[in-house]
Amino acid sequence: MSFEIRAMTLAEILDTGFQLVKNRFGLLAGVSLLGQAPGIVFFSVFSGFYDPFSTASEDMADIGASLIAAAALYFLMTMLLFPFVISAVVKTVGDLYLGKQLSFGDVVRSGLSRMLPLLVTYVIFVLVSAVIMGLGVAVVAVAVSAISTLLGDQGALGGAIAALLVIAGVFGFIAGGLIYFVASLIVAAVVVLEEISLFEAIARTWVLVTSAPGRAIGVAVTVYLIVAVPAVGVQVLVGVVPLLGALLSGVVQAVGYAYMFATTVVLYFDIRCRRESFDLEYLARMVEGREPSAVGPLF
Repeated sequence: MSFEIRAMTLAEILDTGFQLVKNRFGLLAGVSLLGQAPGIVFFSVFSGFYDPFSTASEDMADIGASLIAAAALYFLMTMLLFPFVISAVVKTVGDLYLGKQLSFGDVVRSGLSRMLPLLVTYVIFVLVSAVIMGLGVAVVAVAVSAISTLLGDQGALGGAIAALLVIAGVFGFIAGGLIYFVASLIVAAVVVLEEISLFEAIARTWVLVTSAPGRAIGVAVTVYLIVAVPAVGVQVLVGVVPLLGALLSGVVQAVGYAYMFATTVVLYFDIRCRRESFDLEYLARMVEGREPSAVGPLF
């Protein structure tokens, strides 16, 4: 199945992400499920600790040390597997979208080659974002406090203005959090498809996301809701059932993650088409017989 490289509407982005996953469902869902394996094992073994109806709590109280050790191993395996899974899924979807097919071996090699750059970039991204958000909170708090003090003598009017400033600050941080969420998804496409990492990838991601923040937020939030609702539903219905609950929850989340990153890749190319005329670059490469790629500009 071939895909048209162009700027799309929100509905087209969502549908194209679905078609990409459908096209290589077994491969994408299987690789994504690998990232859920530690969680499936952990929550199957220790299901009694989070089952509110469990009657074995007294018997399990003596294995707290085992729970801590297992939780540490679960966290470590997740940290190792998720960069590989994300890299493999993004690379597979990106090449499929550009008209190329990857074998299972290609997917594994792609995941392994970009997992470390992606992991380090994510760590730097989170740390930089935390510092920026912390400074933002401090600046807003000081500004609101100072303005409230200055307006204190203005009675009800001063109080109303101070309240409006607080509300504006809250909405500002919500918007910032949404942009951060979108950037945390787009950065994976930048690192894997453009083969850049660290601060260069973060700066590149910022440029792409801020070029169309409203559009990017709309797509990301919609995709998140599409993925989250089934996952929560399964957790509520069968989450406390030993083994079955963890397995079904892991499978649903695996498919959801595959779809989320597939749609993220389409959004990434949509932004590039609008900002950098990537669709024209793609056509030029096809006409000249060159392999289509997201790496580097054509001109």
